[in-house]
Formats: sequence, structure tokens, C-alpha cells
Amino acid sequence: MKIVDRYVARCVGGSISLVLAALVALLTVLAFVGDLEDVGRGGYGFVDALEQMLLGLPLRIFLLLPFAVIIGTLTGLGSLAASKELIVIRASGMSPLRLVVCVLCACLPLILVAVVIAETIVPWSERISKAHRDRALGNDAAHDIGVWLQGKDTIIHLRRTVSANRIEGITIYEIDPERGLQAEITARSARYGKDGGWVLEDLQRKDISLEGIVSSVAAQADWPVAFEPEIITALSTPPDQLPAIGLVRHIRYLKRNGLEGDRYEIALWSKLAYPFSIVALIVVAVPLVFGRLGGSGVGLRIIAGCLLAIGVHVLGQISAKAGIVYGLPPILGAFAPTLALLIVGLWLLRRT
Repeated sequence: MKIVDRYVARCVGGSISLVLAALVALLTVLAFVGDLEDVGRGGYGFVDALEQMLLGLPLRIFLLLPFAVIIGTLTGLGSLAASKELIVIRASGMSPLRLVVCVLCACLPLILVAVVIAETIVPWSERISKAHRDRALGNDAAHDIGVWLQGKDTIIHLRRTVSANRIEGITIYEIDPERGLQAEITARSARYGKDGGWVLEDLQRKDISLEGIVSSVAAQADWPVAFEPEIITALSTPPDQLPAIGLVRHIRYLKRNGLEGDRYEIALWSKLAYPFSIVALIVVAVPLVFGRLGGSGVGLRIIAGCLLAIGVHVLGQISAKAGIVYGLPPILGAFAPTLALLIVGLWLLRRT
């Protein structure tokens, strides 16, 4: 049976790899064509468009793998069913559950590669891509974030980030738990010094007391706050593009300061649910091949795979947003679609 297992895994694995390559190539070409509209604006040229196309490849591979898995499984096993080979394989004693295991073995290397890409290459490539695009188009390097942070007896507002080590438009409110607002500090910018601390530049301080308001100015001053440059990077980066380690660090900071971090928790649990969602898609795809899809054409199997993958993706987005709106545990919002799909797949396997 090991020969049969390897044969099935090779057929399905080759089909998934081919579909993944085709999907990535198609969307890459479409993105490149879209970028060509910006050629000639500022310093954005043809080489910059090519660079954007290449830098976007890691994220596309990660996002398109679930689509490739469901379509590749349906087409790979469907081709075996169309040639009657699947009937022979079933007659030899291979159960549908064992077919699922064979497909999982074929997908495991792709899943591992996708996870490694998402954790190591995607954050770097997306950051470099955005920075290079802004520089080529002549856009301002600073990005509006407009976020509030809580420090020890302080509330901080950050208006724009220039880089992880530099921010602009800082307002700091010093608050005494008993006497209320004690001071307001505004600074044009702040930079992260080599000694491991923040330095405010071009600042104005207003001390508030019962006697009145006393104003003072300074060219620069040390800023003893607890957050590191990685927090600034997290604030200016979409949560789904942060590595898991960065998400954990940011969530800990938010909880330590009594701030809400549901968006980041959802992103973290969604990353953890990613491999299991692919497993659930495989569990659903295998029994579908033994139904009407097994004898249908390749086109119908591709359409069915696309619709199923899109439906799961949309359901996952709805579940994540609903979890934030209704205050559900982030782990439930991230794993609910996968669990539902897995239950349906196991039910279909039992009926096969």
C-alpha cells in the first residue's frame, strides 16, 4: 500500500503545486498591470513596478495556498476518478480517511513553507515594498496612525510614524490619579536613541496647577516610556502582516497597559488556525470527489473548489469581525469556521 500512498500523494501534490503556481502567476501579472498605471508618476518607473511585483510574491503564496489546496485536491483526485484509478485504489482496501492522510502528507511541505514565509519573509517584503513605493512616487515617508497609548500615569497620542525609530506629532498628558491632569507635553518629533531610550525634540511643556499654567520649551528631552520601536512598527503595520512573535509582544504591551488588543489577538489566532483550515479543506474535498464531482469535468471541479475556498474565506472574515463586535473570545472567532468545516468534512467522510 505504500506504493499506492506515494502515487496518490504525488498526483495530488503535483496538482496542488501546479494550481498554486498558476494562481500566483495570474494574480502577479494582474498586480503588475495595475502598477503600470503609476509608471511615470514621480520617480516610479518600470523597474519599480517589477520590484513591487517580486516583493508581493511571498504574501500571494501565503494567501493563495488554501485556494490551491482545495482546487488541486479536487482536480488531482478527480483525474484519478475519471480514469477509474480511484475505483481500483478503493477496491484495494484504501479508505477515504487514508486518502485524506495521503493528501495531507502531500500538502505538509507546502504548509510548512507557507508558514515560514509568512513569519519571516512577508513582514520584511511588505515593509520594503511600501517604503520603496512611497519613495519612488515621492510620497511623504511619514504615515498617519493617530493612535493612543497608555503609559505609567500618562496618556500618549502619536500622530505619524516616519520609521520604527522616529515618530512625529507627539502629545503627552501627565495624569495624577487623585488630582487629575497635571501637565501637557507636545513635541514635534521623537527618536529612539542608541542608549535604548526615546528623546523628544522641539517640545513645549505646560504644567497645570491651582495657581495656573506654566509653560516651558526645550530643544530636546529624554522621554522615559516603556514601549520599544517594535511597538511603533506594529502600530503602523496591518495586524495580518505581523509575525506571530510581533503580535504576541504587542498584545502583551496592550494588556500590560489596560488597552484593547482584540484586532491583534484575532490576527494571532488566525495565523495559528491557518494550517488547521487547510486540513479542514482537505477533509471536505476528499469525500466530494466520491460524489458527483468525481465524474465531472475539470472545469466544474475548479469552479467548485474556488467557490468553496471563497466561501470559507468570507466566513472567516465575518466570524473574526463578529467576534470583535460582540465581544466573543478571539480564539472562537478565528477557529469557528475551521471547526464548522471540519465537522462537515467528517460527516461527509462518514457517509462516503
